[in-house]
Amino acid sequence: MKNLNNLCFFLFVSLVINAQTSTLFVGTYTSGESKGVYTFKFDSSTGTLSDKKLIAEETNPSYLAFSKDKRYLYIISEVNDFQKES
Repeated sequence: MKNLNNLCFFLFVSLVINAQTSTLFVGTYTSGESKGVYTFKFDSSTGTLSDKKLIAEETNPSYLAFSKDKRYLYIISEVNDFQKES
């Protein structure tokens, strides 16, 4: 029984620790140094962002949304000079 209690405690602590860190997807305006869509790790217990990574170079990705199954990230960009390709 003691081993089961230890296992349950370990699983509970693991879940709590994992729940404190989330991946954020952030779209940026690209008129400065930003290049598009980034991911960050967010630690909810400290409020800190870390591990910034550029995942998509895109002009002004101002709206992001995941598909219902969470497999795809849709990006909508703000542009002034849209050119339709035929």
